[in-house]
Amino acid sequence: MRKWVFAFVLGLTAGQAGAVPSGQPLALWQIAWERMQGTQDLQLVIRAIAPKVGALGFEAAQADMDWICATHGLTLSGLPHGAAAQVVVNLMDTPISRGTSNPDVAQYFSVYELADGACILEDL
Repeated sequence: MRKWVFAFVLGLTAGQAGAVPSGQPLALWQIAWERMQGTQDLQLVIRAIAPKVGALGFEAAQADMDWICATHGLTLSGLPHGAAAQVVVNLMDTPISRGTSNPDVAQYFSVYELADGACILEDL
């Protein structure tokens, strides 16, 4: 299967990080658009470093992932050639290569459908 991926690094300033619901520092690390398997639709993947995510737990991570989708996912999928049907948000306390796991790295994932200008959390 051919996959189109566009990735880049984008950092948040300390002032912007305060807007994250948990209040933890957050740095957007990787943003990629990919073709969803079996369709022509795009999936937007947003990966962020959140050094306190493991200590804060899932509820705080979920609030931060919701915020990332609403602020960054909706904006990026609104780009002329970046329209995505789905957004995947990944928070991790330490950078880790995509598609790998490491028991020493705390990380959470959420998948959202984009509809009517909103992020709708998918029940996986």
